Amino acid sequence: MPGFISREFGASEDGQYIDIVHWKDLPSAKAAAEKVVGIPKCGEFFGLIDQNQMQFMHFLKVK
Repeated sequence: MPGFISREFGASEDGQYIDIVHWKDLPSAKAAAEKVVGIPKCGEFFGLIDQNQMQFMHFLKVK
């Protein structure tokens, strides 16, 4: 996706996961979020996630 920089995954000892995606800017991140729902492989991945346990947020880098 345009603006994609990198991605990191992490897991806590109690079984929670975090997926951090770095973007060039907020508009790129928001555009990708809209497009990704239409990609079948991404849909398969999202289908593995309990949507009731998921939090989706955008953060801005603090300088």
